[in-house]
Amino acid sequence: MIVMRAVSIVVPLAAAIVDFVSVVVVLVGARDRRAARVFALMTASFGAWHLLLVAYSMPESSVGYGAVLALFRFGQIVIPAVAFHCAFVWSGSQKRWAYNTLWLGYVIVLLFCLFHGSGLLIDGFVPTPWGGIISRPAMVYPWFVAFCLSWPAMAILLCCQGLRTSVPAEIKLRSRYWLLGAAVAFPLGAVNMLANYGFQIILPSGVGNIAMVGVVAYAIVRHRLMDIDVFIMRAAAVCVAGAAVVLPVAGAALWMQHLPVGIISVTALGCGLLATGPIVIAFSRFRSYVEREVESALFRGRHAAREAIRQVSAELVKVPLHSDLPQRFAETLKEGLGLVGVALYLKREANAYELAYGCGGIVKPQMLDYRPYAVAGKTQVASIQWQPQTPCGSSAAEAGDTLGEWEACVPVCADGAELGFMALGTKRSGAMIDGFDVELLTLVAAQLGIGLKNAEYVGKIQHQQAQIEELRQRLEAENVVLRSEVRAASQFGEIIGSSQALQHVLGLVEKVAPTDAPVLITGETGTGKELIARAVHDLSPRRAGPLISVNCPAIPADLAESELFGHERGAFTGAVDARAGKFELADGGTIFLDEVADLPMAVQVKLLRVLQEHETQRLGSRTVRKLNLRVVAATNRNLHAEMRAHRFREDLYFRLAGFPLRVPALRERVEDIAVLASYFLDRAAATYQRPIKGFTAEAMEALRRYNWPGNIRELQSVVERAVLLCTSDVIRPEHLSDLAVAGGHAGTFGETIREEKWRRIEQALTQTGGNQAAAARLLGISPSNLARLMKSLGAKRPPVQ
Repeated sequence: MIVMRAVSIVVPLAAAIVDFVSVVVVLVGARDRRAARVFALMTASFGAWHLLLVAYSMPESSVGYGAVLALFRFGQIVIPAVAFHCAFVWSGSQKRWAYNTLWLGYVIVLLFCLFHGSGLLIDGFVPTPWGGIISRPAMVYPWFVAFCLSWPAMAILLCCQGLRTSVPAEIKLRSRYWLLGAAVAFPLGAVNMLANYGFQIILPSGVGNIAMVGVVAYAIVRHRLMDIDVFIMRAAAVCVAGAAVVLPVAGAALWMQHLPVGIISVTALGCGLLATGPIVIAFSRFRSYVEREVESALFRGRHAAREAIRQVSAELVKVPLHSDLPQRFAETLKEGLGLVGVALYLKREANAYELAYGCGGIVKPQMLDYRPYAVAGKTQVASIQWQPQTPCGSSAAEAGDTLGEWEACVPVCADGAELGFMALGTKRSGAMIDGFDVELLTLVAAQLGIGLKNAEYVGKIQHQQAQIEELRQRLEAENVVLRSEVRAASQFGEIIGSSQALQHVLGLVEKVAPTDAPVLITGETGTGKELIARAVHDLSPRRAGPLISVNCPAIPADLAESELFGHERGAFTGAVDARAGKFELADGGTIFLDEVADLPMAVQVKLLRVLQEHETQRLGSRTVRKLNLRVVAATNRNLHAEMRAHRFREDLYFRLAGFPLRVPALRERVEDIAVLASYFLDRAAATYQRPIKGFTAEAMEALRRYNWPGNIRELQSVVERAVLLCTSDVIRPEHLSDLAVAGGHAGTFGETIREEKWRRIEQALTQTGGNQAAAARLLGISPSNLARLMKSLGAKRPPVQ
């Protein structure tokens, strides 16, 4: 009996507590206010009835509270009508009869309340042997029993209609769980009716009530019914975090009650209050942590969806390729939200959409002629979100099947333009796509739109880069063809002339160029020896390598070895850095030693070693470097006379003169003077912007009769001077220099060279204001060489302007 009495008190009390806690949670946290209010009304009715059972099970606690307990009696009377009302709202019924029946039920409840107040419905309560109570039925009680049994039956009928295939998934979900809760609650509650007629059975209505609330709680956690998970997470976080703040202070206060009042207790209280400061500061972070833990423990689907959305967002900011983006997006979204399938359609024309990627078990035709339904730019999510059209290439039946397969769709837009939409299947768990999913999908759709735009831009850039690369390759191919054509037309584009003497030399160049034989080019100054050396390099297999030209007279004697062979850091005073020599720079190509006879004897010895061993060694270094190069040398001196005078080594001569070439002087190729003069005239006229067309017959004859000791270089200088002096459209004899007009003889060759050197030195000093160092840089020689030339020529520094 003691156990039965405890059960008769504990079970109704637990049911009442569960009822009122669920009322608070649902009313505060639910987004669907109408469904929340009617569920709270029904649960509160159950809770009031069970509080009444608890109160009368403990008669000593009911003394003095008779008026309050009398109000709780109305809970049992209201339950049938409220249950029908809850089923009416949850099933989404639009039936007119159900609406009228609802109001009829509340009128009947009012009548039963009047009967109850008159003692016609329940005439007091009778205690049971185990300590519980049962109501004592009056004359109207049988009609009340019929009312209590028929109205829940009609509520079950409404929810069964809510399971039709044409209603939204949310209505189906609510109807299913209302039926499940009614299956465990109302049969157990109906036993109370039998107990009132004297059946000696336990009153199990509290167990059924707890089971019903448990069913709804499972639906809230599993399927987010009424969408109150946010409130549950925040409430749990606030409770846990609040306890973390309150408990230390409460514990400190309890502990200080045993301390004597004085400085110790005051100090302890102050330290306790100060210790709560960091806790309060960390409160928000701690609460966020608790929210995440509660979400991952209770609402795993929501937590997985948030992580999936975060992963999708992280993928979108990487600007992936357009072909890869739809697949990664659809698969991540399908797994994260637990959907049956996802399809991404991209807009191609006005109302034509093409399937970019689809996964899962949803119908996904390749082409659609649908129009997404949206209002005022807001994302609309429902079971069907379309203005039906016929899909391209499918029948009307297939279109209907497609609409039935899709749970919802979300448009994808960017920069105010619609790019497509996401078609979402149902959730594998049976839950609906609710407001939380809509918010996340709206954010992801916006980011997806940006990702698609970025991918489109990346595709355009890659296409343009491919076009640029194709054009570059085409230009390179055309360049190769043009070079080969130019080389076939004229292998000596920079060498002008058709005289027999010049053609003989060019023929020799064609023969020796493909080999690696050293070439020695001789000839007077200004005959174009450097052009011949370049032709040898360009026609050789080494043309892809460098052509290093060394002006031997311009190298100071004390630095000649360093310039040619290089040096290491600290090899001599002023060698602050290691430096490669000209021979190292020419590795793989050709080195041209211009005026090689001007090299000092000490350098000639080392040069001979380089030619013999094909290796070089920097000053101050022990490392020997192997070389693969060709040597082309040139000089305007008679090397046989230099060897007899012991100013040039004989063995070096035979090393350099593997294939000697003598460039003819200009006086030996008179037939080329006209062509060269016309070439220099066109170039000078374009440089100085003079409208000069050519030479008179007298001027050209004067050019042919001249001896040209300075050869081509002198001809170029004479023509440029004539262009500057000419005031008409043709050059006459008076525009030529005195040397050219005099004809025949204009002094010895040495005198002409001497005067030319003096003129250029004087011009450089005048331009630099008498600064010898600057003049040397302008002439391309060292200051010491300039001083030696000025001393030998007798030139004087002009006064500073």
